Amino acid sequence: MKVVVLLMFVLLWSGIKAQNRVFPIELQLLEKYVIEERCDIRELRNKGDYFVGLDVANQNIYAFSKDFKALKKMGGKGNGPGEYSRITGFDVRNDSIWVIDGIKKKFILTNTERKGLSTRELSGFVRNGIVFNGNMVYQNTLTASNDFLFTFYNQQGVKQVWDIQNLIKEEFGEGISYIYQGNMCADDEYAVYYCRYSPYFFCFDKNGFKYAQKSIIPVKPPKGTVVKNSMFESVKLTHEYPVQTYGCIYKDDLFLLSKLIFSGEDPNYFTVDVYDVSLGKYKYSLKVPAKNADNFFVMAFLVDRDFLYVLYEDAEIQKFKMQKNG
Repeated sequence: MKVVVLLMFVLLWSGIKAQNRVFPIELQLLEKYVIEERCDIRELRNKGDYFVGLDVANQNIYAFSKDFKALKKMGGKGNGPGEYSRITGFDVRNDSIWVIDGIKKKFILTNTERKGLSTRELSGFVRNGIVFNGNMVYQNTLTASNDFLFTFYNQQGVKQVWDIQNLIKEEFGEGISYIYQGNMCADDEYAVYYCRYSPYFFCFDKNGFKYAQKSIIPVKPPKGTVVKNSMFESVKLTHEYPVQTYGCIYKDDLFLLSKLIFSGEDPNYFTVDVYDVSLGKYKYSLKVPAKNADNFFVMAFLVDRDFLYVLYEDAEIQKFKMQKNG
């Protein structure tokens, strides 16, 4: 009996310990850049030799050099060739530009010279979307009673639809609120939808839905607490988890940023949790400096080899070297 009790204690302790964040890597500030173009970049993606960014205010897609000089500006707001109403998801690969336009309800393929190549009509109200190597995932609403659908198309035209509310029930046996508010990130192999107010993320590859996973969130304020999230919005929690705000994927790693301001958390930092994107397994965490204690607004971030780039609200980008402690 004592052995059974001891074994249960060890298993319980292991489960608790596994949920603790580990911080084996320090960030050393190397460079600061300023985006000189007047734009409102809210998403950055690593394309190898260059970076691309989505300017949500002007519906432009920028190609940036590694020191964030604008190499090319594509798109623009409007109804003409290569212009968009609201870019919900995008990707750039060689001379091809894929865009999900949430207002026009279209999946549009053009080239860098604004020549239209193909268009696919989308159904429902398009909330969030992402494109990765020609594959598309978007979250949409078909009826007033169903607000939780994922629709997927691959390059061969295969279409699949998932109800993400049912996925949560099937995978975790839980009902959940706020899963409709989230963001997406991608590289050329994977796309991930991560809920803002819930500890879930959903992974897709070229074959469609791959898995649903819980993110590691060790800090748990009491249910019903009113807190401020990373956009300084007051949120009354119906669960016990911080807000997941931004994400990016680089090679085999998924990076998810989370932030809450409440008693006991250091306002000078936010946390980026890193996962094995193919398996959804937690690997380690990073403490990323806020701009300052009063204004830590982050608009986007990306990873490149051993470096982390963080874009702040004032268009300043800070480049950090990721190095092991000690």
